Amino acid sequence: MRPTVPPQKIPDKLNADPDIARYLKELNSTVHKLWYQSNGNKNPILISTTEDIDVTSTNTTELYRVPTNKALIPLYIVIRVHGFTSGSKSIEAVVSFGSNSSTYDNYLNSVTYTVSGDNKFIFDKANDATELDVHTSNSSFNISIETASNADVEKWTVDLFGYLV
Repeated sequence: MRPTVPPQKIPDKLNADPDIARYLKELNSTVHKLWYQSNGNKNPILISTTEDIDVTSTNTTELYRVPTNKALIPLYIVIRVHGFTSGSKSIEAVVSFGSNSSTYDNYLNSVTYTVSGDNKFIFDKANDATELDVHTSNSSFNISIETASNADVEKWTVDLFGYLV
């Protein structure tokens, strides 16, 4: 059953005791989150973080498995470069994201990501007004390294943001 009234502000007189105030603030925050989630608020949340993806070789890595009876709407990804030694790098990684098992490219398809150093990040999302697949229950949302970078070392952490319906 969905709540019909949003959580209320904590009365000031209850904030007098610091322990009670902290508890009520945490409780109110939790109630707010549950209320917004149950009432269909589609603010993006961090769905998954996958570390140590080696993009110097072609491979596929699962970023998230959609739970049973849910569907994933991915909104954007953030690639964080946390290990990089360029060497004589001349080839950038070409990567796809998605859940179609043949090529994993039904979210972002064959994107070249230019990386020039450690402690950098790249934000990416599908183009606005692009029709995309809903990633269904039990599907595997993946990153597919189609063309490997030829850096000596290039490791990424990928954050997937979106929401579940």
